[in-house]
Amino acid sequence: MSNMSVNMHHMQKDVGSMSGNMGDMTQGIVSIDSNMQQLNGNVGHMAKDLNILTHNVAPAMKGMRNVMPWAP
Repeated sequence: MSNMSVNMHHMQKDVGSMSGNMGDMTQGIVSIDSNMQQLNGNVGHMAKDLNILTHNVAPAMKGMRNVMPWAP
């Protein structure tokens, strides 16, 4: 009976630890989601900047044509 009591105590500790780990994992997932949203926003801004560079800056700069041959 004593052995079963010890095992139950260990199991309770394991469940408590697992619960804490699940909380940490949930927090990590929320952080990843936030980072992905920021990254998505940054990629959108980068696309806009590249569009401006391609259509407004590159045509006016002769040297840029070598780097961006697709510029108008």
